[in-house]
Amino acid sequence: MTAGCSGAGCSGGITYTWSGNGSSGTGSPKNLTAPATPGTYTYTVTASKSGCANKTANISITVPPAAGSCYTLSFKGDNPKYVSNHNGIVKVKAADNSDSQIWKMETVGSHFKLVSQGSPNGTKIGYVLGVRNQGSSEENIIDLQTSASGDHQLWSRTQLTGDDINRYKIERKGTAYRISSYRMWGQGNLSDGESDLAIYSDPGDVFGWNKWTFTPKTCPGPVIEVK
Repeated sequence: MTAGCSGAGCSGGITYTWSGNGSSGTGSPKNLTAPATPGTYTYTVTASKSGCANKTANISITVPPAAGSCYTLSFKGDNPKYVSNHNGIVKVKAADNSDSQIWKMETVGSHFKLVSQGSPNGTKIGYVLGVRNQGSSEENIIDLQTSASGDHQLWSRTQLTGDDINRYKIERKGTAYRISSYRMWGQGNLSDGESDLAIYSDPGDVFGWNKWTFTPKTCPGPVIEVK
């Protein structure tokens, strides 16, 4: 990455110091090793010069998922549950080590789709998570859909910080709304036919059911994405 100076006072004597995601050191350009885990990462560069106030800028990079990466997705909590294809309905359930809780990340540019890899009764395997009716508003429901074009099926994930450094927010493309296990304080409801996921705002990263752990799994297969 490269930082530079333009305008008065830029002639020599400037030091560029880098930080964030394990980076350190000075200089520009600066060669950094991108994180191995897909997501969006922010680096900070501080320009300093004797007699002048420091100037700071942030630079974000996106590491896309590798083709064929499979994961389980579980939210933070005392009783964490896993996103599941429960007979064609999106539910959150206790871990059951079945393919119905495995999701394949399919890269689409700098975003990805989440493709179901299993279902107890074989329903909607190969379908993708998408916002119902191509929605982009808070509280819009997420369900299983045939793969199509449109931002409503595209997601990004951003690593959280502090105690949640190993968790992510997963946002619908074009919005700041994230995947949320919104029902019953995150615990979902297996007794009805409605999805347990929707998109919600949580700008302070407060609620555990909006914070997701991606656990790598072997992709079962082959599974054909349904379009």
